Amino acid sequence: MQPNQLLKIILFTMVLATFGISGAFAVPNGPVIGKVSLVLGKVTGTDQDGDNFEVKRGADLHAGYTLETAVRSFIRAELNDGTRMTVSQNGSATLDEFSFDESGGTGGFNTTVRRGGFQYVSGKLGSFGGARVHSKISTPSGVIGVRGTTIQAIEGPDGLSISVPNGQIDLIVTRTDGTTYTTSVGVNADTPIAQVSATGEVTVLDTLPPILEAAVQQIVELVQEAEEAAAEESGEAGEEDAEEEEVEEEDAEEEEAEDAVEELDEADEADEAVEEVDEADEVDQADQADQVDQVDQVDQVDQVDQVDQVDQPAPDDSVEAPAATIDAGVISVPESTPSGGGSEEIEDPNASASTTE
Repeated sequence: MQPNQLLKIILFTMVLATFGISGAFAVPNGPVIGKVSLVLGKVTGTDQDGDNFEVKRGADLHAGYTLETAVRSFIRAELNDGTRMTVSQNGSATLDEFSFDESGGTGGFNTTVRRGGFQYVSGKLGSFGGARVHSKISTPSGVIGVRGTTIQAIEGPDGLSISVPNGQIDLIVTRTDGTTYTTSVGVNADTPIAQVSATGEVTVLDTLPPILEAAVQQIVELVQEAEEAAAEESGEAGEEDAEEEEVEEEDAEEEEAEDAVEELDEADEADEAVEEVDEADEVDQADQADQVDQVDQVDQVDQVDQVDQVDQPAPDDSVEAPAATIDAGVISVPESTPSGGGSEEIEDPNASASTTE
């Protein structure tokens, strides 16, 4: 093997190794799993690579994104199946996994809430499999198995407070001694409201605890404020769109006016061209008329000449010419007159004598 070929093989191998290690052929953020439908205040996100970004309404969401809200801030994420995940102020949540196959009736959503109040409303995933747990919400205090549900909860320093006004969840809690048990929370379950302490003890409640009640009220207020801001923003955007449409209409009218002027100019030029053609036709017709007159005059002259020729008398063939006599000394020229007068004799001075044939 020649050195050049060996060098090419080494370089090619290094390139393949580089792409394989860096994952250059993979999509870094994966597919879009949803969008930010509402946002208020300061909300920051962190992607899979650890890069931070500011979250805006309408932004795409990918699995692996972590969303954090500041004071008087909140975010609502709407996933592709219609599931809504709302994180209130001073909250932190990571969108771990999401899949949705409507035709196959399969899919699921897993998220981790580290702190703050949150609200979860199932989308189409809630209709898949009936009582099957299709999504999981992990918190430091326990795991919430979702079965087509509306959840209102807050993860605070003293544990998890949760209310399920619609549907049912499985609240899976691990105690400090390592034992795990499940509590059914929901309208037709063991209890609609529950509280999990920092030690893993579950307390069944009939009314919302103050911390959860305040969190729910705060979410309602923030949602209302965010919706008003979104409507105002949409109105401003609508006004801008209307102004742009008005400018476009004015531009279109100006273009139509310019086109109309051009068409009039072209029509005037066409009329002028037609007039020039008509004038040229009139000149041609006049020339043709002159030529016809000249031809008629020539024909008339020819006809007069023919008439004159017809009027001239034809020569009289009945007159016989006198017989010519030839004399050596005298040349007799007969006259052409029909009177038949005598002939004039011309003497030849060189003749010495006359001879007769």
